[in-house]
Amino acid sequence: MARQLAKQCGYVPHVTNASDIRTGKGLFQVIKKANDQDSCFGEENKPNCIILDEVDGAVAGLSNDNGFASFIKNLEKSVLPGQKAKDKNSLVLRRPIIFVCNNLFCRALKPLREVAL
Repeated sequence: MARQLAKQCGYVPHVTNASDIRTGKGLFQVIKKANDQDSCFGEENKPNCIILDEVDGAVAGLSNDNGFASFIKNLEKSVLPGQKAKDKNSLVLRRPIIFVCNNLFCRALKPLREVAL
């Protein structure tokens, strides 16, 4: 459904299985890379929509080393287009991010729910 939503809104779905990424920094880098690039596949030049699948599985693996907390901290520093970046490491969110999970009310996802719509 997330893929179809992205396509209907004019984006190319960029799907990543979040539970395959072992660090909060790695998860943030995946988002940053997909955010900064346009799609290079297909006949249309459309922007990416970032879809992170199994984010609740990623949280379980990252919570032990505080990696998910660092991921949220980096995500909180993100700014929307037109806003002034707080520092040179800030991510300007130019692409929508869809987080897919099995259990929205998993305790470890509480920090993500606080910064997501």
